[in-house]
Amino acid sequence: MINNEEELLNLTTISFGNVEEEKADKISDKDEEISEGYDKYEDLDSENQENQENKNSVKIEIDIENLVERTYNSRKEMGKEIKGWASYLGFNLRFGTREEYLVKEACHKSTLECNKKYCPFYLEFRTSENSDKYQLFFAWNVHNHALKNRDKASDITPEILERINQLKGIAKNTGKLTEAINKEFNKNFNAEIIRYQLKKIKDQDFGFISDDAYTLVKMFEEEEKKSHLFFKKKLDENNILENFCFMTKRMEKLYTHFNDIIVMDATHKTNRFGLPLLDIVVVNNLGQTCTVFVAFLKNQKFESFLWALNEFKNFIDLLVTPKSF
Repeated sequence: MINNEEELLNLTTISFGNVEEEKADKISDKDEEISEGYDKYEDLDSENQENQENKNSVKIEIDIENLVERTYNSRKEMGKEIKGWASYLGFNLRFGTREEYLVKEACHKSTLECNKKYCPFYLEFRTSENSDKYQLFFAWNVHNHALKNRDKASDITPEILERINQLKGIAKNTGKLTEAINKEFNKNFNAEIIRYQLKKIKDQDFGFISDDAYTLVKMFEEEEKKSHLFFKKKLDENNILENFCFMTKRMEKLYTHFNDIIVMDATHKTNRFGLPLLDIVVVNNLGQTCTVFVAFLKNQKFESFLWALNEFKNFIDLLVTPKSF
């Protein structure tokens, strides 16, 4: 019980004094934590600098002579083959920027860079003024990091191949499948090697793509003779199928009756051939879309679409549209 003002004043002073002491203790503890944090940060920063110096001290050159004379028909083909080549040597590549068109040189330029952070290695590929094929133009052939020792395709055993076949429909993607195989068999395969094994399995199950293309063309040519199916194909200088299009008799009838509205669309290489699909449809009297023309194209460039649409126009100009039905 407080009897007078003096006791009250003493109690208040003691209370405030305790609070101040507690605050001082907390501030002191906080200062120590901050100090420790700065020490850890300085240690980490010095460690990062040391690692960076070590990375920069490593300079590895690789043999790129076999790339100099090689040419590639497309940016996709070039990227696929060069990434596979890099993977075999123990490093990964990625496209540096979008493809550029150099007006002065009248050519396309694409670069592939090392996927390792701060690594200066890159390859620059260009087309020429007279050719659309890509060829190595310049290379900065220095890696500032050690290359990984990866297992090669020759290290694929029958047991590993069988396991790949078992997991191909279960794994989410090729990367996850590669991780599972490496973990189970204690290997260091790159995803490109596993992807190639998947392609071999697919070819064994369904046949080669070249065989499919030959069979498809042969089937259309036979049907063209039998039922007068409209079919056109385009081959390159090596007699390889580039483009083809067709229009069945049912498609012809649909077009002659319902050509008021024509809609065109293209899918992006969703078929096994890796060819864009151009689909032309009309709208019938029930409001349904009906396919009247199909074309598989080498790419989605102007020249490919021009070829397909010219073939379409040349054929429909011969069709007689009925006045009534």
